Amino acid sequence: MPPLNPLIDDPLVTDYKILDLDDFKAAPLNALKGKDGLNYGLPMFDDTTLLCFRKSIFESLGLTPPDTFYELMEACQDIKANTDTAPIILRGRRGQGLNIFIWPGFLRGFGGKFFEDFSNDDFTPVLNSSEAKYAAEFYANLIQKYAPESCVNFNWEDTKTAFMRGAGAMIIDAYMFAGDFEDPSLSEVSGCLSP
Repeated sequence: MPPLNPLIDDPLVTDYKILDLDDFKAAPLNALKGKDGLNYGLPMFDDTTLLCFRKSIFESLGLTPPDTFYELMEACQDIKANTDTAPIILRGRRGQGLNIFIWPGFLRGFGGKFFEDFSNDDFTPVLNSSEAKYAAEFYANLIQKYAPESCVNFNWEDTKTAFMRGAGAMIIDAYMFAGDFEDPSLSEVSGCLSP
């Protein structure tokens, strides 16, 4: 695949400001550069995940927001034992952009990775490592024990809708949903969240 730089640097593009690399965030743009420093792709969008929780539930149970995955599990246990609300909503449907959008945070959080040494071009898959297995089991346990039953088939739209309807005390999903969560015309839980 040839680099995009001849197109990006074309006078027609630069003179008419059709594309300006300064409009892109550095990290996603740099992730698509080759070792030669040239651009081999441009980011379509940039997104991250965040934990949103319903303050009213946490306050009524005397809980503080979890800082670690283990604290997240403890909060789920307390919420399940003391409320009728599912403790957490997560994407359960398999695939890229589905559970594989959220799960890598767990993978990396437990010390796992996708490849042996990406920085040195060693793309040996290491998803059979003990860390990766533990992250998968941890994520699966959250869904199986603490999420709404149908969560195993949830995609991003399902998680968003379920949370806005009050089906869960917490959600880990795309930060771009937070605005909809707080919109009273869309969400039954607006005004009671903390991202």
